[in-house]
Amino acid sequence: MDQPIQKDQYDIQRLERLLQYCKQNKMKWEIESFINMEFVEGNHYVYCNQATREITRQTDGRIQRTVNKIRIQIRGIKNIITKNDPRWQVRSSRKIRATEDEIKVANILLQTIWSEQDLRDKTKDLLDHALLKTYGAYFIYYDPQYKDDGEVRVESIDPFDLYLDPYGELDGARFCGQYIIRTTRTTMYELKKMKQYPEKAVKEVQPDGRISESDWKARHYQNKGETNLAGGNDDMLSSVILKEFYHYF
Repeated sequence: MDQPIQKDQYDIQRLERLLQYCKQNKMKWEIESFINMEFVEGNHYVYCNQATREITRQTDGRIQRTVNKIRIQIRGIKNIITKNDPRWQVRSSRKIRATEDEIKVANILLQTIWSEQDLRDKTKDLLDHALLKTYGAYFIYYDPQYKDDGEVRVESIDPFDLYLDPYGELDGARFCGQYIIRTTRTTMYELKKMKQYPEKAVKEVQPDGRISESDWKARHYQNKGETNLAGGNDDMLSSVILKEFYHYF
């Protein structure tokens, strides 16, 4: 007789199915982004068969040589955009009325975050993603463990590691949908330090040594010589793909 499925097991299975659904919807985009990244690396003759998803090298029998100018162009765009610090314009909204002093504090806070968290470099990462993968994304959240007292954190996320609600849409620069799935490659050592997850659940996690949840991102980095991290019993070397589900109510 089959054992009844526990609620947490059911939830995990349901979210895994949702992740696979997002991956299928994202496949064409991932292939195009993979080819763009290979192009930047100098592989200008890469071709993908959309039916078989096989990567081949186009050739007509002639010697293939490339003059890679795309790196210089991308670097120039990033330098122009991030040359100067941004100007912040904090204003009251219809929902939140702020005093002049509160607005000044908010301006100072934004400038502090920009300088202390190296947002210039993170913005360059975001532009890299936007130019090669059609969009870039910031993950903005409050980390209660950062600097003991807690602080707002900003991270640039590789779009390969994000799985968005296919029916969502952009509201200005903010994505609005029913859910977002974020996948992150982390070591077992780092995972065990994360206090937001139950200790019992973390102990059941087994390292998988994968480079990314995305097969196309993993393939790109394998082409560059990066290998999987198995690590055996060494938590500093063993890696796992952490999957985080964010739901909008």
